[in-house]
Parts: sequence; structure tokens; C-alpha cells
Amino acid sequence: MWYSGTAPQRRVTVVFRIILAIPQFVVLFFLGIAGFFVAVIGWFAALFTGRLPEFAHSYLSGLVRWEIRVNAYLFLLTDQYPPFSLDDVEYPVRPILPGRGPLNRVSVFFRIILAIPAAVFSQIVINGLTLPLLFVMWIVVIVTGRMPPALYTTYSAALRYQTRFHSWFDMLTSEYAWGMFGDFVPAPPASSPPPLGAVAGETPAAPPPPSTAQPPAPPAPPQDQPPAQPFSYPSTGAQAATPPADAGSEAGPPGWPPPQPAPPVGAPGAMPPPTSWERTSLPHSAEPLPSWGILVLQGAAKSWMIFAIVWGSIIFVGQNAFRGHNNNHNTTSGLVTTVPANVSGPGLSHIVVHSPVDP
Repeated sequence: MWYSGTAPQRRVTVVFRIILAIPQFVVLFFLGIAGFFVAVIGWFAALFTGRLPEFAHSYLSGLVRWEIRVNAYLFLLTDQYPPFSLDDVEYPVRPILPGRGPLNRVSVFFRIILAIPAAVFSQIVINGLTLPLLFVMWIVVIVTGRMPPALYTTYSAALRYQTRFHSWFDMLTSEYAWGMFGDFVPAPPASSPPPLGAVAGETPAAPPPPSTAQPPAPPAPPQDQPPAQPFSYPSTGAQAATPPADAGSEAGPPGWPPPQPAPPVGAPGAMPPPTSWERTSLPHSAEPLPSWGILVLQGAAKSWMIFAIVWGSIIFVGQNAFRGHNNNHNTTSGLVTTVPANVSGPGLSHIVVHSPVDP
């Protein structure tokens, strides 16, 4: 995922955001119907060949891109209207999807069962970030004209998890969804203990000798380069880094996204990728993730995510309890039976109706 970062938004479009998104809902409805049949065909093909057909991978990838762009527009991550396109186009929230690769046939066969934990967890977080937090944030953006950076990072993490889950469920990748709390933030490297009798603020009598191995200095960015944005493409000299070779689509136009200097240590996008034990499966390539593919959830953003999980769990349990109560009430109401007046004969004067759950 690539994010351009929080930016000013037009208050008029924020006020009518849901109404403006109605055409997107209509188009996605019909695209989703076609996507269902494409996914069924792709499921059978992947089950026997271990690989999704090219046409299915291309269509489902475009459908995931379209859905994520619309969700980003609804979550107020951007003010730019989503394009009506299945292609990988310029947009402030850009999913970078994997290319067509081998799939585990056992995982494909049990796709729906394996998807339950990730689907429930994603729904819990979306509930926590929607009711009523999204309404409150809608008011804040109307007043201030900009989304708070902490909430921008929180919604970015939730949207990235949705992208990974949809990509896995649609068999675009064999890697299970992970990273709702962002990527791994490593602990500081271990250092040697101070000498005995050392006092804070005091200059040590014998400082340790400097290390002979010095890391190479990073190249200085050009003077005319724009300031860094969170979750942006890093810069290597005067050329911007390009998406990975397995991005699943053709490269965008030259010069987009704009070249950005590498963010400082501790900033979003500056952390190394998660270790192997934090992932459900290892990536196909041993190369580390680029910095634009790394999202770090810390500080207020992490607190908001914890709040979303707790509050979303309460909503999820309450919704299921309410549905269970309604189902029991409807079952009880269905036990009332009316006997027509013209029905007569022996044995019909006393009719006993049993509930389907009675022994």
C-alpha cells in the first residue's frame, strides 16, 4: 500500500461524501456480481492447477483496487474522487498487489473456513472505527478541513488489512492477512554496560574505542526535492523508487509518485519489515520490503486501534445477541396456526403444533 499522507480536504465534498459515493456503489454492485462468478471459476482452476488463471487474477486485482479506493474515499483518507477503473492508476491511496503466483491447493479448498478468523477480526475493527467514531471524525474534518494524522494512520492500517484479506480470499496471494497493528518496530540494539561508578551526565574516563566498521553515508537528496510525506516512495539519488516487479500491473506514468527523500528514523515508513515469525507465511522473495510498503502504528494511532478493537468487539457481540433474540422471537411467533373454518372431521377438533426444536 502507498499513501500520500493527510492533506486538506474540501468541506463541501466531506459533507456530501456518502451521496457522492452512490455511483461507485452502483458500479461496484454489478462488478461484484461478475467477480463472484470469476472467483468461482478461478477457485476450480486454482484447485486443480495450483494457480489462478490470468484473466481471473487481472479482474479480481482490479476489483480489489476499486473497492479499496472507494473505502479510502469513504474513510476520509483522501478528497480525490475514485476513478472508474480496474487498473492501477494515480490515486492518493494505491494498493500494490502481488503478481500471479503458485497457491496452496489445501488452502484454496478450505478458503471459506480459513477466512473466518480474519473476516471476524476485520469486521470488529471496522465496527469500532465506524460507530460512532467515523461520524465524529466527519465533524472534525468539516470543521478543520483535514483528517488528524493519528486517525489517518489508524484507518490506513485497517484499510491495508482489508486489502490483504481481500487479496488472500480472492486467491491473489497465498499469504494470510496480517499487520493490523502495523509492522514490527525493533528494540534498540544492545549496548555494553557502563563502567562501575559511572554517574549520569558525567564524561567517562576511558570512552570505548570507536568501531572500525562504519555504515555508508546515504546520498544527499537534491535541493529541489519536495518534503517527505508519510508512507511515500523513498528516493535513491535523483530517481524515485519504483514498485516491485510483482506489483501485478504495469508501472504508472514516469515521475509518479513523485520522488521523496527517505523519512527519518522513527517516522512512518522508516522501520524495517517484520520478522519471519510475525508473518503467517514467508514472502516469495527474500528481499526486504520497500519503505513505502511499511506502516508503523505507534503512539496515539496505536491507542485508537486498541480502542477500535475493544469497542468493535462490544458492538459485534451486541449485534449477534440482538440477532439471536430476534430469531427466537420469530420462531415463537411462527407457532401460532390458524385452522380454516371449513375444516371438520374426527381428530381435527384438537390440533397441537410442536416447535421444530421440541423433542
